[in-house]
Amino acid sequence: MVGSVAVWIAGVILMCLEGALLAAFGIEQWSLQLGLIIVCYLGMRRGFESSAWLLVALMMPLEWTTGGPMGGYSMGAVIVFLLLRLVASQLEARWSAWKAMFCAIAVLVHHALIAGYWLMVAPDSPIITSVFATMLPATVSACVVSLPLGWALARLEDQFTPREGTQGLSFG
Repeated sequence: MVGSVAVWIAGVILMCLEGALLAAFGIEQWSLQLGLIIVCYLGMRRGFESSAWLLVALMMPLEWTTGGPMGGYSMGAVIVFLLLRLVASQLEARWSAWKAMFCAIAVLVHHALIAGYWLMVAPDSPIITSVFATMLPATVSACVVSLPLGWALARLEDQFTPREGTQGLSFG
């Protein structure tokens, strides 16, 4: 429980820092996709219930930090989460390069879902062009960033999860 709360707090802080730092440097059309990487991390965790509740808790901060119209980004994030749940049982427990690769593929799928959403809602929208223009750089950045970020989130969660045979948290 405490490990899940730590992941949520870290996720919100990372998403806010990403937006603030990129805006400070004048970068508006590209991001590191930290919110989606956190969704991927949740999708490939072992516990479904706690991951699903964390995803629900991250929906509003995820929408606030993406800056797009409400609902579209979250819809894609939920679909990506559920798709990653299908492969999570086939992957090893610890965060690895395989999970980072699936995370990059999930970012690509998410961009395709967002583009499909906008094609249905507003086919003439310039957002579609923007989504396709950022699809490849977002996938590459997710591949590079997801390996250390996933490892760090797993380490953080392990630090706040009681070990078997102990009465409380044991750091070390």
